[in-house]
Amino acid sequence: MTPMQRVAMGLVLVLLDASFNGWDLLADPLGWALVLAGVLPVTELLGGRVALTAVLAFVTSLVVYPPAVVEALDPAVAWALSLPHLAFVVLLCLALAERLADFARRFRVVAVVMVVVGLAPVLVLGADLLVLAGALAFVAVVTQCYLVYLLFRVHRLVPGPGMAEPAVEG
Repeated sequence: MTPMQRVAMGLVLVLLDASFNGWDLLADPLGWALVLAGVLPVTELLGGRVALTAVLAFVTSLVVYPPAVVEALDPAVAWALSLPHLAFVVLLCLALAERLADFARRFRVVAVVMVVVGLAPVLVLGADLLVLAGALAFVAVVTQCYLVYLLFRVHRLVPGPGMAEPAVEG
């Protein structure tokens, strides 16, 4: 499995929820561990900020994993705790856009959409526009599903341990 395939599968685990008695059987910390397994070997290529935000997202996911913690969170605090996830996605997309010219526009669009969706809760919570929360969540999930698709699409173009230099893009 290539590094970007690990990142993609980790994000799938983060996005999916399979609850049983309040516990997520597809625990986000497992997803972030898989993301780290993909990002750390290519830190030199992607940059240290991508790896750092992945570590922060992993730690945050450990803190908020227990159902009692999730239930007790104020919506504003829950949003703040989602920022490492948002930062990781944005920085990963920007790093890949820099590296992969043929896919640069796609990764930049994902980054911009995630910034807008990630910062919109400030307005939604601040202006009490909770009716928009569902639409924002939908856009965030669809955008991240597209990111997973893109990561699988480009996985051979991002060299990792034991891989040859990337093939010709396209």
